Parts: sequence; C-alpha cells; structure tokens
Amino acid sequence: MESLIATLVDAYNRKDLKTLMGCYGEQVELYALGGDEPLVRGRQALSDAYAEEFKAHPGLQVTTLGRIVHGASVIDLERIRGGAREREAMTVYRIEDGRVAQAWIAEEP
Repeated sequence: MESLIATLVDAYNRKDLKTLMGCYGEQVELYALGGDEPLVRGRQALSDAYAEEFKAHPGLQVTTLGRIVHGASVIDLERIRGGAREREAMTVYRIEDGRVAQAWIAEEP
C-alpha cells in the first residue's frame, strides 16, 4: 500500500496522468475531510480535474512530510508548492484491490 501512494505522489510530481490514474480505482471518490458529498467521483472526472490543475499550475509539486499505514488506509502529510500558494494538506487514502477507492483531504485554511 505504501508503494502505491509513493507511485501516486511521484506520478503527480511528474504530471504523468496515465500512471497517476492507474493508482485510482474506476469508481474513486475524493472528499473534503468531513464532507458528505464527493468533490469528484470516478476516475475520468478525477483525471479531468488533475489535467486542469496541472495546466493552471505547471510547477505543482508535492513533498511527503510523513506517512502512516494502518490497515487498508494510508495517511499522508504533504506540502504542496507551485500553485496559487504553498500549503500543507493531510490526505487519507483507502485502498481496495490495490488501488485508491476513496480519499479524504484536509488542507490548512
């Protein structure tokens, strides 16, 4: 599981959408932590969102500050640079069948 998320972060930093999307399940759901409704549902919608983000901010880079693996979950503390502002985020990934099925993101205000 840890290697899956390492691959995901590396693909994000390289803007490699094909590898990045291979880390996510077909029906992936992405939530704001504490949110009831997904921000994004489905691999294609997530791919479209990443493509738009990469186009708007080509210098985006994620640095993993810490990682915890617990059961079927991986929790990352991340620093994100190259966008509108530098920020830290916590992402909780739930893994099913070797791919991310759900993710919850909490960013600093």
